[in-house]
Amino acid sequence: MQTWFGSAPWKVYGIQLMPQTAVSEALWQPTWVEDGVLAAFSASCEADPAECVAQGWSTLSWGAAATLGGCRLAWNQVAALPDAVYATDGGDGQSKTNALWWIATRCPYDE
Repeated sequence: MQTWFGSAPWKVYGIQLMPQTAVSEALWQPTWVEDGVLAAFSASCEADPAECVAQGWSTLSWGAAATLGGCRLAWNQVAALPDAVYATDGGDGQSKTNALWWIATRCPYDE
């Protein structure tokens, strides 16, 4: 598996999770994320933090985690990312505001 910009698993899974917008709900369901995408993506991203996190791809992983109910942790992780990740390959086309909106709208407020 690979994409035109690399074969790291986090790139392949990450591109499948783009974009995380309201229309994404019609394109992928929590069961798709839960049945392997999130685990494989997260493991690959955590194994390569210098690139995956620095290039903004981890925002997609945390957004997917929020879909499965991990909102508080996802919120804290994305909120702590430097703004510079949104001007890189994985973060370009997304914003911190969008990433936080996605997370906030996946889970109930009383979590």
